[in-house]
Amino acid sequence: MTRPSSVHNTIATLLWLLAIVALSASSAVASDSLQTSCPLLPLHAQRLPDLNLPRAGHSVFCINGEITIVGGHTDGFVPTATAEYYKDGVWHLLPTAYEHDNGFAVVLSSGKALIAGGHEKHLGIGQTFVAEMYDPIAHHFEGFGCLDTKRSLASAIEMDSGHVVIAGNHYTDDAIECFDGQKNFTYVKDVAAGRCRPYILRIANNDALVFGAFDTKDKPLPEPSLIDRMKGEPFQEPLLDTWHPFGFEGLDPNAISFIGDEQAGDYRHLLAACNDEGQIAIIQVCDTIFSILPTDIPIPMESLWGKILYFSPLIVDRMEQKGYILGIDNDKRFYALCINYSTVSDSSPASLTLYYTDPLTDAGAAPPILTPEGNILLAGGITDSNFHPYRTVYLLPLGRQVEGASSPGGLKPYDIAGYVCLVIFVLLFLNWLRVRHKQGNHSPDAPQSGNATPTPNASPVPNASRLMEQIHQAMVEQKLYLNNDLKLTDVATLLDTTPRNIAEYIRECENCSFTQLVNNYRIEHAKRLLVEQPDKKLMNVAIESGFANETSFFRTFKSVTGMTPREWTAQKN
Repeated sequence: MTRPSSVHNTIATLLWLLAIVALSASSAVASDSLQTSCPLLPLHAQRLPDLNLPRAGHSVFCINGEITIVGGHTDGFVPTATAEYYKDGVWHLLPTAYEHDNGFAVVLSSGKALIAGGHEKHLGIGQTFVAEMYDPIAHHFEGFGCLDTKRSLASAIEMDSGHVVIAGNHYTDDAIECFDGQKNFTYVKDVAAGRCRPYILRIANNDALVFGAFDTKDKPLPEPSLIDRMKGEPFQEPLLDTWHPFGFEGLDPNAISFIGDEQAGDYRHLLAACNDEGQIAIIQVCDTIFSILPTDIPIPMESLWGKILYFSPLIVDRMEQKGYILGIDNDKRFYALCINYSTVSDSSPASLTLYYTDPLTDAGAAPPILTPEGNILLAGGITDSNFHPYRTVYLLPLGRQVEGASSPGGLKPYDIAGYVCLVIFVLLFLNWLRVRHKQGNHSPDAPQSGNATPTPNASPVPNASRLMEQIHQAMVEQKLYLNNDLKLTDVATLLDTTPRNIAEYIRECENCSFTQLVNNYRIEHAKRLLVEQPDKKLMNVAIESGFANETSFFRTFKSVTGMTPREWTAQKN
């Protein structure tokens, strides 16, 4: 009678030993491989047909559903008056009206694209006035006018009015000018600091900020914190003294960074930045407020194979609420760091995932473009020399299919150890259930069917209106909303009920969530401070009203009132 029990105990012991060994192996490999604790996932880069010409210094954009590449220079650092668009698996070559090596391109709300500026000569020398319009339906470029200022390495964005704001230059004077959407370019104002490829970010339907980390000679700006404003005076942002926004080429700065909603008057942006030690962080810009986006872990600077050199700006996928920064290591293995900003709230940071490819020895560090499917395309570019750009094109499949994709490189050692652990624990659990079942069938103390005592409710369900009175009373009398870490469980404990009751009755009686209710109290408190103490800094108003930071305050204020704090204050006055 004792032999089966002995056998079972021996099997269980062996299973536990195997589990311990597997766990140790899994932990050791994971510790060695993921020093940053960032999820590391393989990414199978897809080689697409090559470009017709090797290119660098080109502009890239998506228009009419087609990835389009304009200008740049080819072998020998020679500018090319050509463009290419990708359709039906083929790159189609087109002539442009002018050469645009390190010019700029903006997709307009009219459905056409404005392309202008660039180097005047070979080897990246000089600037040009030239401007042309691209019609993606006819696949035709037409020259129509000239810039107010000769420019290369400039940036441009379209405003809500349809006008285009232009700034930035290379080895010559800089200024802000505007294109009227038809044919005319006009001077707007001088800039406090000349910049190369500056960020131009909308902060209202007729206002924009101009800033960056590099002067017109590609050198670090002596005052990187100095920001020009289209409708206003320059101002200082101390955060930019520590965190310097990435440079970028050939991309619309607004299109790659914008995460807001124009219709709602929400003009928010995300930018990649680095400090003097080379650490990367994400800057969030909301109106004139700059802050660091919180992430669940620090941005990883190394992988299993060594250091990662991040080279791209942050590319935003607004539909998926994710952003990507691209990097490369010494083996030419490419990386895509995914920042999931949909998870961000007052108490929750953005989550990070790091994707990696096999070494791509024939790929260039090109301006990345997000495809309509949510993937990233790299076309042309350079790694070592402007005289020998690449013509290769790679697609990084970061769209929805990645989530459930199998690992293209096969199982890694730590994956195998994990699967072994899973199988062992399933076997252990089944063994435990079998033993418990046998014990239950023979135990004299086992309860008989039908004699179980029902479990009482943990807390009686209160009357909805009475509970809401208690919630409002606690908010007003104890000012619970001033606690920036206030949780649903805190209020439930105070009122001796369950978090579920609190949440359900707030929804039923106030038609909002717990967070929305608390934020409404915070905004009313902030309004009183703005009226009673108009000289108080917005950061202090935010903190004293119960918000964790200025960004959260600004976003919530605009969501509740439809205006920014400054607009609301101006209206009251």
